[in-house]
Amino acid sequence: MPDEYSPQDKTGLGTDTKDTEAPSKAGAEGGEQAPNFRDSFLKDTDLYDNPSLSTFTDPVALAKAFVETKALVGKKGLILPTEKDPPEKWDEFYKALGRPETPDGYEIVKPEGLPKEMPYSEERVGDFKILAHKIGLSPTQVKELVNWQTAEAAKEFSAFQGQFVQVDGLGLVPKQWIEDHNKAVDTFKSELGDKYEMLMKKVAIAVM
Repeated sequence: MPDEYSPQDKTGLGTDTKDTEAPSKAGAEGGEQAPNFRDSFLKDTDLYDNPSLSTFTDPVALAKAFVETKALVGKKGLILPTEKDPPEKWDEFYKALGRPETPDGYEIVKPEGLPKEMPYSEERVGDFKILAHKIGLSPTQVKELVNWQTAEAAKEFSAFQGQFVQVDGLGLVPKQWIEDHNKAVDTFKSELGDKYEMLMKKVAIAVM
């Protein structure tokens, strides 16, 4: 007589499947962790644990970031050299900013409207061109600096020039000298009285 069939013995071999079904059921109820998309093509590579890739949760996000980065490639940009970089790096940087090839590339024209007697040295202009080229200034920067410096110098010169007067035979004489002279003459006159004119005539005859 065959053994009595048990509902739990689905195989007919008397094996209880209760224990084998439990893990599967628990996994379904608890939910399994979604696989890391990097596992499919980066596993066992140096890129797998790269921090820059760990922020992407799916291939679409990674592809989008790649396209955005690719769009930036080739666009003009300047990187400031450091003190450790060779002069050639600085030359490239200054050239990109607009510095001419040589100091002679700066066109500096003597500004109009300067005081007539104000000195203007072409030699100093040449020295400034050399300095401007050395520190990487563009032609526009040089032009603005020259205009500003010249205007300031003209103001100072005009103020200085206002302290002098033109005297025949003497040229420019400080106004203060004239004022001091006039005061001295007035004092001399008041002290000598009528004798002043007589003394001046004698002095004039003596120097003739």
